[in-house]
Amino acid sequence: MKALLLLALVGCASTAKPSSMALQPEPIMTAEVASSVYEGPIYSARAKAGWSILTDPTEIRQSRQKFQLGARFEGIALQNVSGSSHIKMVDIVFADGHAQSIKLGQTLNHYQSTIPLALQHGKIDYIVVHGTTNVGGSYRLLGA
Repeated sequence: MKALLLLALVGCASTAKPSSMALQPEPIMTAEVASSVYEGPIYSARAKAGWSILTDPTEIRQSRQKFQLGARFEGIALQNVSGSSHIKMVDIVFADGHAQSIKLGQTLNHYQSTIPLALQHGKIDYIVVHGTTNVGGSYRLLGA
């Protein structure tokens, strides 16, 4: 038990980064971890300027929600639909294997209804949203 606690403390200490590097991409763990997978339709982004709705309202289960997109976007945003969702982090994996991890620690609700995400690369393979959705809460993905 002491060894596990020591390992957990060492692991936490080694991942600390200065605040100036908070939005830098970090490696994404490749081990398969249980997550809920969005099974609804993925709508295509419209050619017009601005945001388009990509998914139906959904909620985060098992602390993460995976969206299989397979398309190129200039930007992605999370939009609150009802209640609230706390978004800890978003992992973005691109079709060419590059990955981007964005730490947020923000809550989607009626005060902050949209969280835009700046993309660093090209065509997105999938996105994993890490966090929790309160009972009765939902959010959706927007694309531009």
